[in-house]
Amino acid sequence: MRGRGQAARALVAVPVWIATALLSSALFALAGVATLEWRLAREPLPLPWLAQWAEARVNQGAGAATVRIGAASVRSAAWREGPEAPLALTLADAAATEPGGRVILAATAASSTVAMAPLLGGQIRPRTIEAEDIRVRLRRRADGGIGLDAVGLYTQAGGDTDYRQVLQALAGSPSSGGGLASLAGIERVAIHAVAVSVADDVLGATWLVSSGMLGFSRQPGGGVDGAGDLAVALGGEAAQLDLTAGVDPGAATTHARLRVHPVNPAVWGGNVPKLAALAMLNAPVSAEVSGEFGADLALRRVGGEATIAEGRTRINDADVAVLRGSLRADGTPDHITLNQAELVVRGQPESAPSTLTLRGAVLKAAPGYVASGGLDLDRVAFADLGRLWPKAAGTNARRWVTTNMTDGIARDAHVDFTLTSPADFSDVQLTGAAG
Repeated sequence: MRGRGQAARALVAVPVWIATALLSSALFALAGVATLEWRLAREPLPLPWLAQWAEARVNQGAGAATVRIGAASVRSAAWREGPEAPLALTLADAAATEPGGRVILAATAASSTVAMAPLLGGQIRPRTIEAEDIRVRLRRRADGGIGLDAVGLYTQAGGDTDYRQVLQALAGSPSSGGGLASLAGIERVAIHAVAVSVADDVLGATWLVSSGMLGFSRQPGGGVDGAGDLAVALGGEAAQLDLTAGVDPGAATTHARLRVHPVNPAVWGGNVPKLAALAMLNAPVSAEVSGEFGADLALRRVGGEATIAEGRTRINDADVAVLRGSLRADGTPDHITLNQAELVVRGQPESAPSTLTLRGAVLKAAPGYVASGGLDLDRVAFADLGRLWPKAAGTNARRWVTTNMTDGIARDAHVDFTLTSPADFSDVQLTGAAG
């Protein structure tokens, strides 16, 4: 009997021992998880294997470039915010080099917060993406393709790249889960301190583009709002730009607005031969342009205005004082209406100002463009006509007037004109004038 009692007690003790072992293991595991969460909340945890894995994945599609990632780490706020808090993954000191060793793309740090639940199922669903100190070297080829020349990665000019899926995924609400799964949960993207150099084969010059901040955020009910600042330097002159954009819910329409702070086009024209026409205006110009784009990012409507501050313009190889100027235009890619352009000039230091007013339209007509309009001049001294009347316009009439009418003032002059140009505006021709 005693043996059977001991056996019974042993049988009862086995599950108790198992339960005690499991409970102890669970307590140790929970303690380990709690310790890990506490550790992750205090400071990032280095993950060398993640840097190696990311390198291998990126290098699979990097062409001839070699990508190196200096470090990777993870951090979590779950200790303070609960189990729903995302993980923050960071890659540091990343760089892509061409076969010769020159760095063509580099970033000091890039980080992303990743939702925990999908990650446990093997899916990466970023919530936020941030990067800082990005440096890129690009080339714009003669055919218009832009990319990393040294490693042969290029966009195709006029290609059929379809951005609709990306726009639709981002234009839905962050919780909708629609569209591209990897983009569905993104709430915010921010890029700080960007520097891009573009060797432009079309212009025969190098652009330098920098930005303090570029980013966008998604709205809870759908849609995207973005903003950024840019500095575009070419030929020793830098233009400061402010950009805002918005994608409507559903991505049917995208709106963008670009503000250009005062810039002197004569510097670009003087240093870049293919922009030589800009050298004729040596005065600060500022502008604001807005555009509306369809679901395929094709331009539907555009409008803008520009102002010219005091400076000088080059007419007939002579400098003419510019007092002020303005321009307003709007339309579609096939038809731009010039609502009004006004330029106030002074032919001689002792002359009264003359105001030129221009209205017209530019139509797309294969293989280029046709512009027509009317030019009004409120008043001008006949003695100044030789300086203000372009030699290419109305050659015979100009010669007779400037030779035979040298005294007095002309008032309320009007000229109708027609211009033609190829699609690249490389050869603008005056094909008609009357007035």
